[in-house]
Amino acid sequence: MTPTIEREAPTSPDFEQSKKLEQLASEDRPLSRVQDRQQRQRIKKSERHAEEYNRNWLIWSVTPIGDSSYRDWVLRAFARIHHAVPRGMYKWIIDYCLANENRDVFDGLSRMATFTVETDSVETKYKILFLPRVGLIAFFAPSNRLKFALLAAKEKVSWNDSVRGKTSANSPTGSNSSGQPIQNKLPGLLEFWQKYGRGKGACLAIVDSGVSRNADELAGRVLATWSVEYDEEGDPRHNYNDGYDEFGHGTETATVAVGSTLGTAPEANLVSIKIPMRKEKDGGLSYKIIDFAIALEMILDPKSPLINGKAFLKLVDVVLVPSGVYRSRGGKKSTTILPIMQCIQDLYEANDIPFVAAIGNNPDAVGFPSSHQMVFSVGSLTKYQERSKFSGFGLGSTGEILPNGHLLGEDITCQSHDESIVVRSGTSFSSAAVAGIFAVLTEKERSASGRRHIINKAIAHKADNYGDLRILDILKL
Repeated sequence: MTPTIEREAPTSPDFEQSKKLEQLASEDRPLSRVQDRQQRQRIKKSERHAEEYNRNWLIWSVTPIGDSSYRDWVLRAFARIHHAVPRGMYKWIIDYCLANENRDVFDGLSRMATFTVETDSVETKYKILFLPRVGLIAFFAPSNRLKFALLAAKEKVSWNDSVRGKTSANSPTGSNSSGQPIQNKLPGLLEFWQKYGRGKGACLAIVDSGVSRNADELAGRVLATWSVEYDEEGDPRHNYNDGYDEFGHGTETATVAVGSTLGTAPEANLVSIKIPMRKEKDGGLSYKIIDFAIALEMILDPKSPLINGKAFLKLVDVVLVPSGVYRSRGGKKSTTILPIMQCIQDLYEANDIPFVAAIGNNPDAVGFPSSHQMVFSVGSLTKYQERSKFSGFGLGSTGEILPNGHLLGEDITCQSHDESIVVRSGTSFSSAAVAGIFAVLTEKERSASGRRHIINKAIAHKADNYGDLRILDILKL
């Protein structure tokens, strides 16, 4: 039996001023032939270019599911905006998504799927992606009037913007590289291992471009390779069996963190979550906000597969996430990152999982998500213990000076996805080394706050042209 709800009058204080926008959003009248043709062309174009990373999602920030049932969560969200969304879409949500006979659609992992419907009245195609634990609902290739109507209803919406990482100068690469193991470059690392161990039993998760299982440095310790993928229709889906690294960045940072001879936690295990990335003209990598959110949903979903008999949240001790400069359309700050930041905070406080991120390779900016207070942000040092010229600097979400700490980030030896030994520079590599240190500390201190306290006590302060240069002194750990 199809559930019904009574439509309440809109309560937005700006309702009267928003009548025009809401009228545009209403589907009470059929679309004209021109409008219908334009909408069809827009959807086809978005689908056609899905593989070229042109996924046109409008992302709506809602309250996470919490302890509610999935059905109640969907119903509550759309009941609040029923006057703003197209009538055909609203009817489909009620009649199809929430019908008792279709509740199996939302069981298990399928709740992450996109849903496609074609309404009979106006023959409009909708695709909606639900991320209940992160607190996001995304509409594929919607009309601008949907966005305007949601904004008029005081809802938080934004487009699927990019986070772009900036490359730094790299040292010569290749199998004949003259790079040295990290213990030869980080004073105090051997003493640190003697005190805390080498990370045995700990597990690091890395969200990046994927990880190559063929890397000798990671042999036998890659417990899982998950990935966010897109099918031929441009619909996102989970893949829990494949996370091949196309660009090398994920494998390289992983070997700096947990490599057997090149990492700061040489005996720790690894879980990789690959998100789609795109190589920019300057060599840097970028990713979409929605893909990062889907990765978090995979982490939070209790129906995700067990890893070595344990759920992700019970297995992983630290998460290394990619960082970059947030790039939005029109230069406006997105509201989409707010629930993502809240997820990171909840994972830190409720699950004792610290997040580590590079500050970014832009000296005039703080990258996302390293700006959040619950993320330990890391900058790069030269071998002379000076701030690298490319290392980022700025204020965080609460006005604090970032990054939280610096570590050597120039001429770092690592192994790439093609198994070659390469030498890299960048804040990604200094942050990977710090993530490994977080993993090693797990043997003596399980809590996220306790490990962060240990690291904060080992921060040495030095003045430079930017102000306070915070250096992680491993000898003080």
